[in-house]
Amino acid sequence: MPGEQEIGGELPVNQHGDADGDSLTARFVTLLNEEVQRRERTLQRQFDRRQLARSMKLSPASLYAYLNGTTQPSGKTFDLILAELGIAGAPARKLTALRDKIEVSRRSKPRQPRAKAVAPSPVPDQLPMPNRAFTGRGPELEILDRLHAANGDDHRSPTIAIIDGTAGVGKTALAVHWAHQVKDTYADGRLYADLHGFADGAPADPAHVLDRFLLGLHVDATAIPADRNAKVDLYRSVLAGRRVLILLDNARSAEQVRPLLPTTSTAFTVVTSRNRLNGLMVREGAREVPLDVLPGPDAIQLIGFQIGRQRLEEEPEAVTALARACARLPLALSIAGVHLAAHPAVTVSHVVDELRTSARGLLDPLRTDEPDLDLRSVFDWSYDTLPGEAARLFRLLSHHPGPDIDADACAAVLGVDLAPRAELSKLESARLIEERRQGRFSFHDLLRTYAAELARRDDPARSGEAVERMLEHYLCAARAAHALIQPCARGVGSPATVAGSQLHSYSDAMSWFTNELDVLRSLITKAADTGFERYAWELTWACSVFLRRTGRRADREQLHLTALRATEQAGDRRARAITLRMLGDAVARMGRLEEAAALALSSLAESNLLEEVDQVRQTHLSLARIHASEGEYELALQHAEQALRHAEDGSDELAKADGFASLAMQNLHLLRHDEAGRFAARALSIYERIDHHEGQASVLKILGTADLRSGRLRQALEHHTRALALDRRLGDPYWEAHGLSQLADCHAELGEIEEAGQLRRQAIGLLRGLNHPDAEVIAGDPGLPPDLAREYPAGGPQTAAPKPSTAHPYSNRSIRT
Repeated sequence: MPGEQEIGGELPVNQHGDADGDSLTARFVTLLNEEVQRRERTLQRQFDRRQLARSMKLSPASLYAYLNGTTQPSGKTFDLILAELGIAGAPARKLTALRDKIEVSRRSKPRQPRAKAVAPSPVPDQLPMPNRAFTGRGPELEILDRLHAANGDDHRSPTIAIIDGTAGVGKTALAVHWAHQVKDTYADGRLYADLHGFADGAPADPAHVLDRFLLGLHVDATAIPADRNAKVDLYRSVLAGRRVLILLDNARSAEQVRPLLPTTSTAFTVVTSRNRLNGLMVREGAREVPLDVLPGPDAIQLIGFQIGRQRLEEEPEAVTALARACARLPLALSIAGVHLAAHPAVTVSHVVDELRTSARGLLDPLRTDEPDLDLRSVFDWSYDTLPGEAARLFRLLSHHPGPDIDADACAAVLGVDLAPRAELSKLESARLIEERRQGRFSFHDLLRTYAAELARRDDPARSGEAVERMLEHYLCAARAAHALIQPCARGVGSPATVAGSQLHSYSDAMSWFTNELDVLRSLITKAADTGFERYAWELTWACSVFLRRTGRRADREQLHLTALRATEQAGDRRARAITLRMLGDAVARMGRLEEAAALALSSLAESNLLEEVDQVRQTHLSLARIHASEGEYELALQHAEQALRHAEDGSDELAKADGFASLAMQNLHLLRHDEAGRFAARALSIYERIDHHEGQASVLKILGTADLRSGRLRQALEHHTRALALDRRLGDPYWEAHGLSQLADCHAELGEIEEAGQLRRQAIGLLRGLNHPDAEVIAGDPGLPPDLAREYPAGGPQTAAPKPSTAHPYSNRSIRT
């Protein structure tokens, strides 16, 4: 803003980390606010802080930051604040002297040398884009501003604001608009989640939202517990003391919101809901911000934003009637305005007449007592103007479970080769879809309901074909992405070409899975529930490596459970046997080893009956891992030998490498280091020949550990160095940290203590940056590589420890599961 250009040298006061400076700042803020309150008592009125900011040509967020002590004002700005508040004489001199003292303390503090470390991760900034047509809402913005100004004053509890009102009334628009106004005062991040409380499907699971929030806060996926209560505890611990803004959109109930609430007084949470969340107001002290339809002048202004002042002035009475016919609901007003803007020859009066004479009823979720309101007519009238292909796309999109869809998937739904960008542009211009994220489109809940009503009139056979095309598109894309992150993997089908796909690299594939995970989760459930069972298990298999590699243990188990249900519904015994094994692997990662063993044995029995030799082999590998995790190394060795025996009967090189790797692992457990090394070397030779990076990293670590225990220190150093390079290429910071720790062990044994210390500090720093508990394991026991602690190290508190043994159990990295 114009007046803020002169504010030089202002910095967040907590940037300096100076105890004396913090004490002076606290005293300064206390005295300043006491003087403000004294002036308000003298004037017998409260200052309007928004008006005060405007008079000083400051943003409201800047003024609040100065009054709360978040930011230190410059001398010129502070003089302006005192003058506007009417603080003069001795109090003004005292405050000015204290401000100057803080400034001197800040400027005299010696500059700290830059640490040679990895650049800090960016703070999460998940807010959706604000709506340029946002209009009015002055009283509600004032309430939010007052709550924001007082946030953290009692240093006891966080502030929670609930914006509630009927569907289409503009709750999200208000929340997002206000959040963008104050976002700069929440320096530690802005979190956003659409809780889908009123969509056709199930509301968003708070556990899934917690996963996304924790990942956004740079908690390593492998450190996120599976238990929801444990996730809540971790989430609140991570937020402790952080200044964070959290926007929870479209909440269904207090129970859905409560696990997502922080407990730190420095956080501010905004919730939007169609329901009054009385439980949050009673138990958590949340403040309600009720939202009604727009006042008449604001409703007219919103229409004017779309159609222009000239048309507004040409038909003032018709515009007023249109606002009334749309019930002054922002959603309906926007749709009407966009239609008029797109059809300059159509008069406002004609539109009003069309709305009044429509014989069809109001869209059920927005039924009101307003006699002139027919939102379905507004939707119909926008829909009826669409070209045929855009209208068909709109109907067919109702079959997509959401939460959003990209242009390539839209092409699949339509059954065309190229992304239907023209049709999407038509739908977006008509406000029938919204591009909430770049390249990804979504429905408003009401529009999804409306589209589904239209789709029910279509030929059911053609609708079924569209659903199958959609599922086939995602399956092909998932297979292509799976092939890029695990080129030698089997069991998910061939990676067919995907129309319009931009998947060319490992990072492309990982990003695709990350962006589409919510969609894939919904599609797998939809496929299992609607007669397309094959896609439920095949999509799950295609996601398996991504879910494992990124530590999404709860998702992995849940999706395999859904896939198992689908195999049983379809009566496909082979698919059931495969899914039982993969579910067993997932359950083992959760630490439930007895249950995992039972699932694997069921898979083994079914695979033997079906004479599925390769499935028998893979199930023996799973059982080897499970028994090793229980400390039953001799039994694990027997299963590894069975797996290799089945592999040697065929020509599958990867199968043989996996068998050798498993034998190497079990011999390492049994302290047979030379045998472990021989088997690992044979596995490594094959993995290198077929370019299997994970397998190489696994057996290199086995070789390194065997060398280290046998006193071959330089060889150990070389093997762990190569394994670390591969882990970095795979983009796995968790295993990179453990690779650094193992290199530190090698250097320590070589007497290179300084180098070992540097590597260990890097490992601890990387793990602490991921908020992973293994950081403290490394810090507390520097002589023991933490990934020798158990077979399934990513399980955290839920992982079962192995039985006591004379051997150090080695973390499972061969044939990762």
